[in-house]
Amino acid sequence: MSTNDPLLSQLLHDESFFRWVHRSDPVAVAHWEAWLAEHPEHHDTVADAARQVRGIPFAPRRLSDDQVHRAWLDLQTRLPKSYATAKINRQRWLRAAAVFLIFLTGALVWWNAQPEEDQFLYATDFGETRTVQLPDGSEVTLNANSRVTYRVRERPSPRREVWLEGEAFFRVVHQEKTAPVPFVVHTPDLQVRVLGTEFNVNTRRGRTQVVLDRGSITLQLPSEETTALQPGELAEYVARAAQVRKQRVDPDRFIAWRDQRLTFDDTPLSEVALMLEENYGVRVVFDSPALRTKRVTGEISAGKLDTILLALSKLFNISIQQSGGAIHVARRYVSP
Repeated sequence: MSTNDPLLSQLLHDESFFRWVHRSDPVAVAHWEAWLAEHPEHHDTVADAARQVRGIPFAPRRLSDDQVHRAWLDLQTRLPKSYATAKINRQRWLRAAAVFLIFLTGALVWWNAQPEEDQFLYATDFGETRTVQLPDGSEVTLNANSRVTYRVRERPSPRREVWLEGEAFFRVVHQEKTAPVPFVVHTPDLQVRVLGTEFNVNTRRGRTQVVLDRGSITLQLPSEETTALQPGELAEYVARAAQVRKQRVDPDRFIAWRDQRLTFDDTPLSEVALMLEENYGVRVVFDSPALRTKRVTGEISAGKLDTILLALSKLFNISIQQSGGAIHVARRYVSP
């Protein structure tokens, strides 16, 4: 998509569009859902703009009742003028307006009920890592294809919370206060509670895996049961089994990705393939089940996908070819 597209440019400068992408404002959600229903021809441009917005730190501001009211009055006029003049079928517009009114009513209640807090979202694309500093001074390094939403609240009780999708390494600062505010990482399966420490969290493959590098942390399970980790310990929780498995590990193996390194310890090629699919958005196809069981021990530079594929092909003397979004792994045949 060309960056010279006037609609794309205007979307990237529209605050309500940001709130729609991050689902942080019911008014903006209704606004843009109704507009998209009337303008399906702009779907690709909107999708392109949304992808760019997800990688931009975003702190939504709170809307007053007066701002909500103005948003309703401004529904037709706040869109880019060159695109707002399209004729809208009366019945379709009435349906969209009705949906918007429902969202508007809920929005007034929703916004008034929210505690005083600030929210920030950070995200990475496939093949990208990113380090950000949170407002409390803590540092988060996101692995590829990951996102964190950070919320800090002062009233009614102070809280520092992160919601993680994907994988991230946390360096949490210890607050020098009489009553330090805990830092909580929410995953789909559990909560990680800390005061000041360094650890890695991976929420992929239907489980949450936590590796502690320094300090100490506590995991709180859905059953309210808690378990503590010490440096050099790995804890893995699988929701369908509803249990935690702990073991001693070398933390560097699990956090080497921060330095653009991949470390393997007797790792089957099938697991390496899963990592490539998760971090680079590709699909790995093996031409033989036997290739999936080959194992690798060592370290590979993770700067670029091509570098990883070349290293693996030389290591196993196999053919690895990339075609579009698919990677084909096959035995290397030598002609007689």
